[in-house]
Amino acid sequence: MNPAKRNAFETTGKETSRIDVKISHRIIQLFSEGLYFSPNKAVEELVSNAFDAGAENVHIILSPDLRDSDATIVVIDDGEGMNSDGLKHHWIIGESTRRKANGSSRRKPIGKFGIGKLSTYVLASKLTHICKSGGIYYAATMDYTKLSGDPEAGSQGVFDEQTIQIPLRQLTEQEARNAVHPWIEGTKGGYRALRLFGEEVSPTWTVAIMSGLKDMGKKISLGRLGWVLQTAMPHRDDFRLFLDGKPITPAKLDDPLARLVLGKDVVQMPKPFLETLIARENDSEPEDSVHRHGVYHDELLGRITGYIEIFKDQLDRGKEKFGDSHGFFVYVHGRQVNVDDSGFGIERNLLRHGTFSRFRMVVHMDSLDGALRSSRESFQQGDLYKTAQNFLRAGFNLARNKLVDHDRSQTPAALIAASIGSAPASMTRRPLLALVEMVLEKKAAPFYLRLPDNLSAEEQSEFLEKFKKRAEEPEGLLRATELTPLDSKDGLAIFDAREGKLLINSSHPFVAAFQEFFARPKLSLPLEMLVMSEILMEAHLYHMGLDESVIRDVISRRDKLLRQLVRTSARRTAGMIAEALKDARDDGNRLEEEMRATFEAMGFANVIRIGGSSEPDGISPRPICRRRKTALFDDIRSASKRKVVGRFPRNAWGFPVSKGT
Repeated sequence: MNPAKRNAFETTGKETSRIDVKISHRIIQLFSEGLYFSPNKAVEELVSNAFDAGAENVHIILSPDLRDSDATIVVIDDGEGMNSDGLKHHWIIGESTRRKANGSSRRKPIGKFGIGKLSTYVLASKLTHICKSGGIYYAATMDYTKLSGDPEAGSQGVFDEQTIQIPLRQLTEQEARNAVHPWIEGTKGGYRALRLFGEEVSPTWTVAIMSGLKDMGKKISLGRLGWVLQTAMPHRDDFRLFLDGKPITPAKLDDPLARLVLGKDVVQMPKPFLETLIARENDSEPEDSVHRHGVYHDELLGRITGYIEIFKDQLDRGKEKFGDSHGFFVYVHGRQVNVDDSGFGIERNLLRHGTFSRFRMVVHMDSLDGALRSSRESFQQGDLYKTAQNFLRAGFNLARNKLVDHDRSQTPAALIAASIGSAPASMTRRPLLALVEMVLEKKAAPFYLRLPDNLSAEEQSEFLEKFKKRAEEPEGLLRATELTPLDSKDGLAIFDAREGKLLINSSHPFVAAFQEFFARPKLSLPLEMLVMSEILMEAHLYHMGLDESVIRDVISRRDKLLRQLVRTSARRTAGMIAEALKDARDDGNRLEEEMRATFEAMGFANVIRIGGSSEPDGISPRPICRRRKTALFDDIRSASKRKVVGRFPRNAWGFPVSKGT
């Protein structure tokens, strides 16, 4: 395509006047490049302008390949279009006309300093506005290449102010249609939402076209830009965003464990924000609006709305990451002001990561507008900013306490206690209480239950009352579980009635076989419930009135069965083999077999049991040494003497040799 025709939008129409823009090239260069380190933030500025203009629909369109010479970045909105006077005022640098007019009548303006249009300098060489206002079509193109800044040409730096004249053009409807045609034809939602020509069209609109893209403009990432717009811009029923035709909607997160609304669920905050807050409800807002409830700080922060959410798992784990989904989300007049700093400038050692990654605090704090710098991303240091940080830290501390309480309730002991509490008392608490009474009265000596010894009659009564009281408390009888090495002859576990602790015996073969599960809280619950059911079964047998000898026989047989099942299975851990060696110390044949298993577990391959009179018990190749490719000798071991009794040397090729070679 002929370049002149391709970029016809920059010149089409009839020039009616000129807009004088007074600015120093050095100022615009330093200012724009200093403010906008991210190309996405520069696009966000144009979207903010559309929001301030009362737009209900905004469509951002990127060329398929931003590295092409004719690539463009386009922002279309159906807000209040600019006429000739509007375009002239638009290019008054450092003045926000929206602030003077208080923005759209329905919205608080986001823009404040009147410099947002300069953000386009870092992205493109030219910025063209094509607008419709009052039934007339207008266009103006700023050509940044006309700004001279050559230091060798006698430039006076920031004091070298220039006047750039922007041609103001008026277009016919057909000229306007032809100019914007490449960006209004499509079937996706963004194209359908904005109707610029034909029937049922928007009465006013603006198309901002960035052309002649610079390096930063070419580096825009579609995914990152979508995330920034999704996170930073207001989400309202009367404001819809589209990127390359697709709608930008709020990120979908897992359902939170809890959501605490400021002014409804939370009024006073913990440390470090101990100042008085007042709940303030706005009845004019819908019940489900984030602005319905809020708190009021009469000294500095004014009315604050928002909520705190805590989650079971880390929010960003396993997700494509363009930015954080956790942390603080601080909005001023509906726009997020800390997109690239989820900690809001708070020292990270004050925000414990385990909590911070499972936490969101969304806060609308319009009073911070007074502390915002021109970049809309950083704040002036002072009491307002510091007080806001303390408020956010207090919200984090509140969330941390809630998460600690939740995590405690999710320990295996707490979950088992909850299961016991929800089960019929006749199957759980009553048998256990009855067995405790029998033990105190010396009428039973159970296998799985431990009580304090040598209690006086008064101490026994006191202990029993406390035990009964604990059984009715929300925490229940079981307060903790612990994996601990008891005697290998003991059962699966001991229930310590005084401490409310389930002591799981890591020396028991069944526990040793599944120790990697018992040692991991997220995997241990089924096994720990099985162990607790053994303790409750024993209590139930006593509660049924069976003879203690019968109960002991049942428990003993079941324990032997569990031991045998894991010994004959492939799940022999190092701990199980060590216990088996100890158990086999008085049985020569069994000891030889367990020695063989031991060396195999240590990494020896092809361990052969020999045995017999005057013969070693076995032979096993030694592991290969680091510097050679073969073992130097084999060990000859005697189980009965419990030591190496000889070695077969090997030659350099690894073959056994006799003493004579």
